[in-house]
Amino acid sequence: MELLDLPEDVLHVIVSYLRKKNALNLALTTKRLSGLALPRIAAVAECHAPADLRRLHKYLLSRRRSRAHCLRSLIVSPFTFYPDDDEYDPDDWLRSLGNAADNFQDFTQAPCLIADILVRCHNICHLDLERFQPCLRRDRRIGTALVAMTGLKRLSLGVLGDTVVSLLQSCQSGLTYLKLWYHDERGFQLRGEPKTFPVLLATLSHFRSLQSLELCSFTPSEPISAAQISMTPQFPSITHLRLSEALPQALSLVSLCPNLRTLIFSLAIDGLIEQHLSTAPLLRGGPRWRPLQHLRLGNHQEISCVLDHIDKVDILHFISALPSIDPQKEPFARFLRFLRVTSPVELYLPLALTNSSIGSLWEQVVQCAPRLRILDLKVSTSRYTYSSKCDKWLDTLLATLGILPIVCLRVYVHPVSCPIARGNVPVGFSYRCNYHEEPDDSRMCADARKMERRRIETMPTLPQRLMDAVPSLRYLALIDSQPNNTSWDVGADDEWPITDGGDDDYQAPHWDEVRETDWTLSTCWWRVVEGSLGRTLETISAEEAERVQHQIIQEAAVV
Repeated sequence: MELLDLPEDVLHVIVSYLRKKNALNLALTTKRLSGLALPRIAAVAECHAPADLRRLHKYLLSRRRSRAHCLRSLIVSPFTFYPDDDEYDPDDWLRSLGNAADNFQDFTQAPCLIADILVRCHNICHLDLERFQPCLRRDRRIGTALVAMTGLKRLSLGVLGDTVVSLLQSCQSGLTYLKLWYHDERGFQLRGEPKTFPVLLATLSHFRSLQSLELCSFTPSEPISAAQISMTPQFPSITHLRLSEALPQALSLVSLCPNLRTLIFSLAIDGLIEQHLSTAPLLRGGPRWRPLQHLRLGNHQEISCVLDHIDKVDILHFISALPSIDPQKEPFARFLRFLRVTSPVELYLPLALTNSSIGSLWEQVVQCAPRLRILDLKVSTSRYTYSSKCDKWLDTLLATLGILPIVCLRVYVHPVSCPIARGNVPVGFSYRCNYHEEPDDSRMCADARKMERRRIETMPTLPQRLMDAVPSLRYLALIDSQPNNTSWDVGADDEWPITDGGDDDYQAPHWDEVRETDWTLSTCWWRVVEGSLGRTLETISAEEAERVQHQIIQEAAVV
């Protein structure tokens, strides 16, 4: 059977997965397919610069032939509001954070163009629009168009307060995904614009089919009271809740989501975490939450915010490394108490290795987490411990893993970065090593280069050594075995070992949210096979590995 022999409804489904150039190529084949594929060319649009928005406006709303009815997904990123200047460097935002509110308004034509598009594009299913409330203030048609959309399912709005949240109560669509990025003092601040619980709860009650809710920078001035919680209808449809850079009292929402499966919570950027914990009241009293399938915490200090309410968790992720693995110190003791309560089946744990012994860490983990079957490790060194004493940090790790009864192990050995004496550096930024810094920095850079060299030399032998080190292991993954080209001029150094794979095997780096890195280049999976020659490794696909992990979690969760 050929493509054109398929029924019309089947062709519609096939073509619905195409976009842009792929849709154009299909449209150029036959007249029948042209009628089906042409609308898909303009179905998905992304704007990351002022020129993108102008071009999209012209393409969709051309007087000769309007294509507005074709648009299904529209993304307008913050860079659309940057100055339309060839000499402007987006990375320059570091020097202009104090004046961010002005820098994001240079493209004054944007609100009018966005309003023109939204008013005419009635079939949008997915809308992601940054600087929403500032644009709404410039052109009220944006709000009118938004509430009139009937097919909208996914909505993400940035820079807003109660005014916009209240506006959403008039929406005629049945949202399944909602992301609200509130204004904050570090970015685009809306002076005098409140952020309150009652308005948010009233809006959420309007969306009966909402499955995923994400709130960023939700820091209400007044916490929600127990009386308000008791008077608020629950949200049984919400199964995914993300609270990023929030205050502890934002966790009150969890008790209103009886079917919640995934909770992601983070307090704020590092410099403000202690301030938030000291000034904002923690949740005290009340019943424990129902068991969660997945819990992700941005920082170990956030354990204090959920410890009194959390119950069993199948998948537990920590984004930041343990501040200490000394059992005599409170951070580690609190971590062990948390493990004992949650008893995860899968644990993602970043480790910043120092000269301290990590043998006691795994002994305590085995005792506190008897259900543990999957371990995901991100291994790195502390920027303050670059020395020859840490040269065998990987050997130390391998020698201590055998005590764990894990079936599946994923290991990401983080590239060693050059220490920088410039304070905190934003995620995603990396500076090349500068040997004209202070003498101590030069010495630390030299030590770090040696450690990175050792990491690269160790990676080819690591799978076999990991299998030998953990007797219970059945599945193994090794993530990113490439040199840190971003921080080191590796290619120009002939002494660096050459890793397997040429240009044909190259994979572009992609952002890994859990590991907070864009250095992840590849993931290799193996199955441990018992044979006449002993235990050997057999390569498997990522899809098969995903199925196996899901099965392991399901089997352990029912025990």
